[in-house]
Amino acid sequence: MPAAVKLNQPEREALNEALYECFQIRPTDAYSCIQLANQIQLNSGVKISYNTLRRVFGIVKYQGNPSSFTMDLLAKVTGYPTWDDFVKALQNRDNERFLIKNHLLSLHGVYDLAWIRKFVQCKVTIDWQDSFQLKSLVQGALLNRDSILLFELTNLLHYSDDDLSLQRLYMSFEPIVLNAIDSGPEFWSWVGDILLVRPTLRKVLLEFYVHEAALDGYYGYWLNLNYSEMTEEFLVFRMLLNGQNAFAKRLDVSDFREQIDQILFTKRWCQFHPIIKGRIAAWAAIFNLSNSKTHLDIFESCKTWYEKAAFTTFFYRLYWTFERDGKFLGWNWEGVVEKIGLLNTFEFSQWNNYLMIQAQMCHFDNDHVACGVNLDMVDPHLFALDNYEWFQEVYKDSKEYLQH
Repeated sequence: MPAAVKLNQPEREALNEALYECFQIRPTDAYSCIQLANQIQLNSGVKISYNTLRRVFGIVKYQGNPSSFTMDLLAKVTGYPTWDDFVKALQNRDNERFLIKNHLLSLHGVYDLAWIRKFVQCKVTIDWQDSFQLKSLVQGALLNRDSILLFELTNLLHYSDDDLSLQRLYMSFEPIVLNAIDSGPEFWSWVGDILLVRPTLRKVLLEFYVHEAALDGYYGYWLNLNYSEMTEEFLVFRMLLNGQNAFAKRLDVSDFREQIDQILFTKRWCQFHPIIKGRIAAWAAIFNLSNSKTHLDIFESCKTWYEKAAFTTFFYRLYWTFERDGKFLGWNWEGVVEKIGLLNTFEFSQWNNYLMIQAQMCHFDNDHVACGVNLDMVDPHLFALDNYEWFQEVYKDSKEYLQH
């Protein structure tokens, strides 16, 4: 049975245009599909059902996807050997157009707003090419301090549980983070209006989880904007970062301590992201608010290996940064988190971080063998983007330990 082909809207529109160029008929309703099917058979000898055309172009509701056999037939009548060849030609054409438009934006600040809107609306899921293209457009908006353009570029839709798309969006919007570090509060004053109405951008920026040393004058401004859409998880995360900022400045953190204690008491952490759970557990340990079982309960609420690895990474990352009385070695769980199957780049980066944490713990335990075993599995060039520099320092420290 031929494989199914999932068409995106640009591909469907390009095929529609190609068929019109060949047969001067656009498939827009049942009658035009009958005409087109007849013309295809008359001119090329290829027989295709008008109902198939209606399904391909979304004229009738259809839950499935067209077969590769159908798409190969349609590609052939428009002059391409296979559907894959049609898609590659389309991608090459669009890449050329993108490069020219991006060149005009970068050099002259000139752009086609209608094209930008269409470009962004197609990004329901983000692949790597999308990420790099979007990043270059964001850089153009920042270079020209163009609020209208940045507003359009952040009008993204994506599935909230699509971790891969989010990871690629981090790279797309990294220029905003780098500008914030270099520019300070005046930059956030400029970009703040966009953050107020763009929950997707806020979620992406939250996922960077900031180098702890850069909190001052960086997260403080935009975390405290009066957003119209506010979830409990966002409120807790904002509290954690603002409390962390106060702790780093050695200010009074008694309210922060009470807030952490209240979260532990009510178990509000149960539905939070594992990285936020790791942060809550770390502050509980720093403030001596709970026993080892509480930390174990939070850890065990992370169901998948990825969640457990993310929790572990951010618990120790935060604790080792802010604990002033030594390294936290009094709590760990039985055994290790086992990697499951082949990992995509996003998952591997988190796994890489986890291995580095384990190697560092073995370093503190003065266990050369176990430290070396973990370190041998680490790829120092594939630490997750958040806290990359910190992991590089820890990696160097563990390598030096093994050499002495």
